[in-house]
Amino acid sequence: MSAALSLRPLGKALGIEVAGVDVSRPFDAATLEWIDRAFADHPVMVFRNQRLGPTELAAFGSQFAASAASRAPLKMLRSSSMPGSRDARPGGTSPGCP
Repeated sequence: MSAALSLRPLGKALGIEVAGVDVSRPFDAATLEWIDRAFADHPVMVFRNQRLGPTELAAFGSQFAASAASRAPLKMLRSSSMPGSRDARPGGTSPGCP
């Protein structure tokens, strides 16, 4: 992993900018883990000045397939402040829905 990797907030609710990463090349294990941890805390990430064709874009995304599969599924929680909200259930069902 390069020592130059860094995160910069893009505002209170806009996510982060990732610097020091060339997404057109495969990541080493340490860089992939670093990005994965950052994504867990900041689900909106900007990688500026990257030049990716379709093949490179697919390769970039495929690096995250194994780590995404190992994460627990995201859960939607019922909020009393949102009338009519429902819990998400495995299999795509919700309470009160057939």
